[in-house]
Amino acid sequence: MRRTASKQCDLQTDPLARITLIHQCKALVETPTKVGDASLFKADGTKHDVPTTLYYDQHQSVVGWGLDTADSLGRLGYPKPGVVKVEWFKLRSTLTASDTAHTLLPGKSEIDVIADYLLKMRQAVHTQLKEILGDAFHREEDSVHYYLVVPSIWNEAAQVAIRVAATQAGLLHAENNKNQLNLLEGTRATAMFYLKTGLFDFKSGNTILIVDCGGGIVDLAAYEVNEDQFTLTKCTALSGDSCGSTELNRNFAKIVRTKIKKTKLPRLGRVFVKSTRDFEDRIRFEFCNNGQEWQVDVGLELDFPEADIEDGCITFTNEEIMQCFAPVIDRISELIRNQISVIQAQGRQLQRVLVVGGFGTSEYLFHEIKQHIPPQFQSQVTRPMNPPSATINGAVMAGIEQHQADAV
Repeated sequence: MRRTASKQCDLQTDPLARITLIHQCKALVETPTKVGDASLFKADGTKHDVPTTLYYDQHQSVVGWGLDTADSLGRLGYPKPGVVKVEWFKLRSTLTASDTAHTLLPGKSEIDVIADYLLKMRQAVHTQLKEILGDAFHREEDSVHYYLVVPSIWNEAAQVAIRVAATQAGLLHAENNKNQLNLLEGTRATAMFYLKTGLFDFKSGNTILIVDCGGGIVDLAAYEVNEDQFTLTKCTALSGDSCGSTELNRNFAKIVRTKIKKTKLPRLGRVFVKSTRDFEDRIRFEFCNNGQEWQVDVGLELDFPEADIEDGCITFTNEEIMQCFAPVIDRISELIRNQISVIQAQGRQLQRVLVVGGFGTSEYLFHEIKQHIPPQFQSQVTRPMNPPSATINGAVMAGIEQHQADAV
């Protein structure tokens, strides 16, 4: 029996204005009886997201990507001499005016950089599929189809651009074979996952609002469950903005830089790197606005009380962390309230507000979302277990459905 390997990746918003940025990549092996799911990076034990970064040498060759940084980063986490770090790839058609400050590598277009990243992704997934399928992979390599989960607010120009980048990266084998690459709206993939798994027992006519809190973009859309209870109809216009966890990280980075300047020392890169890493890996997820102070071990022997650095640690107050969250939460809450208003104006009843995505795991974000929407809807706000996986699994289901439909 023929075995078809399908690959799906969440290209949802991670860093700012994500275009083809990989928030999480997984390989899917589909057989008539079983679906296997394996993350690309699993050796580190803790971090399963693939950072949206590329590292180029002076010849513009890729020397590192994602978590594979052995040849690109030095001991302190900074790029080695001659290595340039490129992140937040984007297509300018999806950016707000404030995003234009970020530039890519001179001599390479946004599509070139995206293609370089997709090429590395393809090579990594192929390596893992070879481990799973063995020799069968070589026989079926041309049958691989890609299901890329993208922001729902993408315009047509962005969709065309990702296909150009995918072709450049070798994801498409046959000329004009558009069926080898399918772009899936992240919010729809998420809604389909919960509809088909029956976790919330949705009924015909129920309205579901998906709030996908990614790294760069927060994506929203509402769907109505159709009479057959297995399909969805979009009932509000898509909305979203660049107010994900990357914006949170930027706000924190500004605070760290302000503290470092107070020391009046020329080189304190280690303080910045350790502080921002700890914020991204720990503080932003554990913060709950309870007055706690947060300490980060930065390994300094000297004290700088004016910069809150003492006994080898830098301290951040509850109020400072609040400053990072406040504008982000205000914007996300505004987007949710706007969607709810449209749903109400249509005379529909909202059964569930599902908060998903990697940023959706933040306890404080989830709490504040509930507090910032109309009281009658607060009980409908739900954050399922492992919210980042819903979109990925929804894409898997869409891929299998398409494969089965094509086989009929």
